Amino acid sequence: MGIALESAKEMGLNTPGLALAESLYKQLADQGYEDKGTQALFKYYLGL
Repeated sequence: MGIALESAKEMGLNTPGLALAESLYKQLADQGYEDKGTQALFKYYLGL
């Protein structure tokens, strides 16, 4: 996600959804889910 956000910024693109996903992933990583990848985001939305 970081690479995509950096590339989008270089191209002048606004990617609020991607920025939100990265923010949520960082929060989940702080809670110990860093090895779960995007699956952690899915579990977040399921409320697990």
